[in-house]
Amino acid sequence: MKKAFLLLFLIPTMSQAQSKFAQLDQELPTPNEYRNAAGAPGHNYYQQKADYKINATVDDRNQVLRGDEQITYTNNTPDH
Repeated sequence: MKKAFLLLFLIPTMSQAQSKFAQLDQELPTPNEYRNAAGAPGHNYYQQKADYKINATVDDRNQVLRGDEQITYTNNTPDH
């Protein structure tokens, strides 16, 4: 019974698989200044940054959680 179930599960996924003879430009994204063809960072790669501070207290007797937070977001994109 397990073999029959496994085959029924695999048949739909096998038909959705890409051809093993497909060209790489169809399989991988086109490299640009932000990412190379392997997906690694390129020469103009940038990252966003978020710093946060959280202060929280737990009042176990009254089952209350109190807190405040400060979030500092830095947009490092050259397009802002």
